[in-house]
Amino acid sequence: MRHWRIAPAIENLVVTADRRALRGALVQVLGRAARATAEADVIDIRADLRPHAASIVIEDEGVGLAIEDLAPATHDGAPDRSRGLGFGLSLARSLLRAHGGELVIEAAPGIGARTFLSLPPERMAAMAG
Repeated sequence: MRHWRIAPAIENLVVTADRRALRGALVQVLGRAARATAEADVIDIRADLRPHAASIVIEDEGVGLAIEDLAPATHDGAPDRSRGLGFGLSLARSLLRAHGGELVIEAAPGIGARTFLSLPPERMAAMAG
């Protein structure tokens, strides 16, 4: 059991994307957050909408990741080691890139992680509720 804090504004968020692709990316990121946290930890979900970038942001208080585990892929797109983002998060990154977006993870061992599922601003809009 985790404590999920979902920002109220995200309920009114409209995203123009393939529903299965976005769901797949969210499942991978939320699954990683749940696996990296303990029962008493909190996972926050919010939207960050700016004129130049729009993101769904997931923050957890879990174990984080070592900097070497966040290394980018090699020049041919393949991971340069067997650790790191892993297949699920690499798939999530590919799904977001197919929509003109990106997956970025900021993490520190023992502190937690912040994951940005970013899309071009024209793909996300907060609707008045």
